Formats: sequence, C-alpha cells, structure tokens
Amino acid sequence: MGPTLIILALLLASPSVHAQTEVEQIIQIRKWYAEVESNLEQCQVVTMNDYTDPDIYEGYLPEIKAWYDKENKNFIKIQHMGLADWHEKTSYCYLNNGTLFFIYTTGYSPDKMYTAEELNLTEEELWEMGGEVKTIDYYEARIYFVNKEIIRHLTKHKSFPESESDHDLSEVKNEKVAIDEGDGDKEVAYIARIIEALNNKL
Repeated sequence: MGPTLIILALLLASPSVHAQTEVEQIIQIRKWYAEVESNLEQCQVVTMNDYTDPDIYEGYLPEIKAWYDKENKNFIKIQHMGLADWHEKTSYCYLNNGTLFFIYTTGYSPDKMYTAEELNLTEEELWEMGGEVKTIDYYEARIYFVNKEIIRHLTKHKSFPESESDHDLSEVKNEKVAIDEGDGDKEVAYIARIIEALNNKL
C-alpha cells in the first residue's frame, strides 16, 4: 500500500471524520424534539405526585406528568414541576428510545428581599412574617445531551419587580454555561429513577 493510500485509510478510520459536529448534533436533537411533540396525542399519559427521591430533595414533592409511547414501549417526555415559597420550577425532559436528549427548564426564585426599614418594620416583625420579596429572578435553561453527556447548556435570566405580571424573556440573550466532564450524570440518573417509578404506574 502506497503512502497516499495509507494516509487515506487512516483518515477514514479516524472517529473524528465520522463524528457529528456540535451543530449537526443540535440539528438532530431538534428533529427528535419535533417528533416527540408531534406524537404526544397518541401517548398514554401517566401522572405521579408522590415521588420522593433518595438523592435529591428540593423542599417539595414534584408533580410529574409523563407521556408513554405504547407502540415503542418507552416514555418520550416527562414534565417535572415543583412549587415552594416564591419558587417555581418546571422541567420538560425529552427522550429518544429511552435516552435523555434534551431538558428545557423554566422557573423563578427570589432575587432581592425588602429590608425591615423599607417596610417600616422591626427586624423581629420582618422575621416573624417570613420576609417580603422585592424582585424575582425568572429564568430558562436548555440542556442538550448526546450519549448521556451534555454538549450544550444555555441559560437566560432577568429580574422583575414582584408586582410586575409580564415576565417575557424572549429578548434576553442566552448565556453559554461551561461544561465539565460528568456534568450531565445527575440529570441522567435522576430521570432514570423517575422512569423506574413511572413504570410501576403503568
């Protein structure tokens, strides 16, 4: 085999030649997302509001709604919602052949609290009433997975006065979160435990 053929053979054998780029992976994930959304009406809906997790406690029992594809015998979407004082978090988890590929999360949490002076209260009175929120941080997050590993993580935040009813984030720019090896392990394992619990509800 001549030098040119050897180089060609090495290039063809190199995994980097055949591996998808991040852009191609995101395009594939968006296709899977669209397929999931288009198939929801044919799915069996399973709900669960008594789930407790051995490794994760967020101060509330989550309300879980899941869509089960009876033909392929897999859950394809799981909605996970939690409510607490001045907190709300809803995650939509998407699966392809039982494997997590995308999580979209939206929610809010306290940003700034009123001081006792601003409310014309003593510190003791403020403590007894449990505090009063001044501004609330509304957020969105998008996490893209390939082979159970995060390849892209985007977030956006904006603080609004507690009294304001419009919390539009459409004009807020996404920020890219740095990704380290193993960052997606917790999410993947958590969804696997949720699925195991949901299977007992079928």
